[in-house]
Amino acid sequence: MPDIHGVGGEKGGVGKSTCCKRLLEYFIENEIPFIAFDTDRSAPDLRKAYKKQGIDIREAYFSEAIHAQDAASAIVDEAESANVLFNLSAASFEAVSYWLKQNEILDAIAGENEFYLWFVTDGSVESVASLYRSLATYGKEIHHILVKNEGANLSKDWRLIDADQRLQALMKQCNVVEMVLPELYGIETFRIIRDNSLGFAEALEKAAQLEFGKVDKQRIRRFLRESGEAIDELGIFKKLVTQE
Repeated sequence: MPDIHGVGGEKGGVGKSTCCKRLLEYFIENEIPFIAFDTDRSAPDLRKAYKKQGIDIREAYFSEAIHAQDAASAIVDEAESANVLFNLSAASFEAVSYWLKQNEILDAIAGENEFYLWFVTDGSVESVASLYRSLATYGKEIHHILVKNEGANLSKDWRLIDADQRLQALMKQCNVVEMVLPELYGIETFRIIRDNSLGFAEALEKAAQLEFGKVDKQRIRRFLRESGEAIDELGIFKKLVTQE
C-alpha cells in the first residue's frame, strides 16, 4: 500500500525544502507513483520549483481554525492510490498535532498506510529539542527518519545528537533510522538554484542559461548521486524502486 511522507523539522533554515525536493526527484527517477502537497503557505518552495514543470503540486495546510478543518484531509485521502509527499513549514508542530489528534489520522490509516516523518536537523540545540518533543509525542506511532543535513551544518558536528545518551535511548526505543543528506557543495551554485526556484534536475537542464560551468554541473550530479544512495540505503522504497 502507498505511504505518507511528511518532511519537517520545526526549526527554520534546516533544509526541509532541500530534503523534500530531493525526495520528489527520487520518486521521479525511480518511477514511484506519488502525489505531492505543498503545505507551507509562507514559503511554497515545492510548488514554485515544480508546478512550472508540469508536476502536479497540490495545496493543503494545517491549521487549528474551525474553517480549516478539511484543509489537509486530501493528504490522507490521496494515499489510497499513490505515495503522498508533503512539506511542513517551520513551527508547525502544534497545528499538525492538532490535525492528527482531532481527526484520529493514525487510526484512520492503520493497516493501510504508514506515516513517515523525515525530520531534518542541523544539529543545533533548538533542532534537537524539537526532535525530543516529536519523539516523546508520537513514539512509534509515526516512523521518524532523522535527516542530518550537512548543508545546514557545515562543521559536520552532530555531538548534540550522537553524544546525548538520553536522546539516543529514546531514538532506539522509537526505532528511529538516520540518514545523512550530503551538502550540495558550492554556496553560489546552491544559491542560484534556490533563488530561481529550481529543481536539481531542472538546474542541470538549464545549465547554459544559468551560466553553470562544468564544476557547477558536477556538484549537482554528485549531490543527486550521493543523496540518492543515502535514500536507497534506508530500504524504505526497496519494493517500489523500478528494477532495471
